[in-house]
Amino acid sequence: MHAKPALPRRIARQLRAQPGSPEHALAESLWSQALLLAAPRAFALRLARRDFEALFGPHLDGAVLTRAALEGCPGVWVLAASIGPALEERARELFDAGEAFSGYALDLCGNLLADKALRSRMDAAKAQEPPGSRFTRRISPGYRDFPLAAQAVFAELTGAATGIACGAGMGLAPRKSLTALLGLLP
Repeated sequence: MHAKPALPRRIARQLRAQPGSPEHALAESLWSQALLLAAPRAFALRLARRDFEALFGPHLDGAVLTRAALEGCPGVWVLAASIGPALEERARELFDAGEAFSGYALDLCGNLLADKALRSRMDAAKAQEPPGSRFTRRISPGYRDFPLAAQAVFAELTGAATGIACGAGMGLAPRKSLTALLGLLP
């Protein structure tokens, strides 16, 4: 018999679900569902600086802070991760059925799983660099001055591997998808 996966404290905290409470028990059950519904797919590609500029340059024209963060980086990792559409579809079903707490809790679980998938791929990318390498923080479209329009480049580069597509409003599908850049510092 397999042990039930423990509900991450982060989820319990966000839900204000105290151990032993009915809400905590329900959240534990939803976490188990989330683990079954999630189908993580991730992508990482290291680009030389000139290749990065060729692909992303037009989106960096007015992005002073993003350019400054990547200043001098000889290489940039392009990262993407998605957990697929099944979890968000189930969360929507719960919301539609009037089960707001369950839909919200499952949605939170999906956010955490998508973030874990991206962090895992980012850690694997870092491990491919020589020991002692240093990196920027991850930089994602829509944060600071990195334009959301850059999502289209990510979707084009990573879509086949991750199933990620970009809509007209630059939103990603599936919704539980993340993209980021990671600069390799000199």
